[in-house]
Amino acid sequence: MKMISLVFVAMLAAAGCSKKSGPDCAQAVGHGMELSKSAMGVDDKMAAKMVDLGVQHCKDDKWPDDALQCMVDAKAMADAQACYGKLSPDQQTKMNEAAKALH
Repeated sequence: MKMISLVFVAMLAAAGCSKKSGPDCAQAVGHGMELSKSAMGVDDKMAAKMVDLGVQHCKDDKWPDDALQCMVDAKAMADAQACYGKLSPDQQTKMNEAAKALH
C-alpha cells in the first residue's frame, strides 16, 4: 500500500509540474525587446527593467498565446509592435500605464 501511495504522489507532482506548450512570457517579451532596444534608444539597465515589467504584466494579465507566439516569431521591431495589437484593450492600457511610470 505504501508503494501505491508513493506512486500516486509522484504522479500528482508530475502533473503539477507540467509546462504549457508554446512560448512563455519571458521568451516573448525578451525577444521583442531585443528587436526594439536599439530603436528605442534604451541602455541595458532600462531594457532589463522594461522586460521585467512586460513579463510581469504578461503573466498577471494573462496575455494570449497567439500574441506570445507572434512576439517570438517577429523578425523586426515593426513585427513585434504589431503583436501588441493581439492584446485586449485592457491589457494594452495596463502595460502602457506601467511603462509610462518607468520614465
